[in-house]
Amino acid sequence: MTPQNPKKHVKRTILNKITSLKCCECFSILFFVGLILTLCYWSESIDCFMVVDPETEPPQQTVIKSIALSLTGSIVFILILWCWNKHGRKATNSNKSSTSEQIEKATSLLSDKDVSNRIAGINMFWQVARNSKYEIDKRKILDMLCAFIRSPEMGPDLSDTEDISITGILSDVQIAVSLLTQKIKELKLKRDYRADLTGANLQGVILMDADLSNTILEDVNLTDAILIDITFTCETFTNTRLTLQQCKELGILNHKWIVE
Repeated sequence: MTPQNPKKHVKRTILNKITSLKCCECFSILFFVGLILTLCYWSESIDCFMVVDPETEPPQQTVIKSIALSLTGSIVFILILWCWNKHGRKATNSNKSSTSEQIEKATSLLSDKDVSNRIAGINMFWQVARNSKYEIDKRKILDMLCAFIRSPEMGPDLSDTEDISITGILSDVQIAVSLLTQKIKELKLKRDYRADLTGANLQGVILMDADLSNTILEDVNLTDAILIDITFTCETFTNTRLTLQQCKELGILNHKWIVE
């Protein structure tokens, strides 16, 4: 199973928006455009109806004619706004429903025994988070990825060597960690996100150019992890299992959780 093509999803969404316009909405738009393009004709029609000579038209008649045209245009314009607002609410509800369905599908893939399906689920999660306009959806997906990293045994069969990367960490977990620590800026979050990886076994994980400054690594096993050009604070590795060599490379002194 593979994640949904985002381009096809966008095309389908646009097509749904176009075909969802009802006849009255289309008629309102066409009527308003026609009114604007034929103002001169309407002006002459009103003159004929009121039997007024344009050269001797009194000011009162001019005012009445202008008011009539303005009211007609205003009513049609308000109707158009109402129709578009109604359509916008329908489109929003449709997008929310589509997002929920994609999250549900990705969740199902994430618990699959096949590593390729789990990776597909992770990528689908990330694609949904990037495309979503809602902060709550993005954070919900990030929370689910963090939960997966903390408890990867929920899906994979650890006896299958194909699931394991050359460094010893599960391939899907490696991808999830890389997304959270290297690609999170793609989501354009309004507020910083604290990735909670408490208790995760990240032995052998590869972190290159990763930002760990907002990552909770309480009781995390990072022994044998490859840490290159990472960004962290003085509190990042508190209560995190590291080797003495890692502490030296990171410049960490008096670390209490050194694993030999």
